[in-house]
Amino acid sequence: MPIASSLLLRHNAGPPLFSLAYFGGILAVIIGFILWDRRYRRAWQQFRARNWPQLSGKFDEGEIVAMRKGKSDVISGYQVWLGYDYQGDGEETEIYTLPFSGEYPTEEEAEASRKLLAHRRVMVRVSPRNSKHSCILDDDVRPLIATASK
Repeated sequence: MPIASSLLLRHNAGPPLFSLAYFGGILAVIIGFILWDRRYRRAWQQFRARNWPQLSGKFDEGEIVAMRKGKSDVISGYQVWLGYDYQGDGEETEIYTLPFSGEYPTEEEAEASRKLLAHRRVMVRVSPRNSKHSCILDDDVRPLIATASK
């Protein structure tokens, strides 16, 4: 940040409109990357994987992860992370995060959701180019949750 401010405050820095547009463009790229990573990456991965070949996989016991607000020790909620195994060229392992309710407010609610899917079979979409790249579609998990909760 000191470099950016020193460039802006130099007398020979060039036209201020160019500097403003340049740093505005850099800021737009950074904001766009953050939005992509936090909001749209999962939707893009699932859209891309919807036509990939399917293999049978299995969830492991999963774990509950406490999500914290910023760098503080305050817990904002809990997420359920489930690992899954499938047979591609060899045995592969990936992680799937339950997306349906985002973060659970209590650890008990997260534990109940984790138990619904632990050790269950699931369809895994595998990239035709590289069997180490896989994805589980949220639409493939919804029926598992519906049948397990009955």
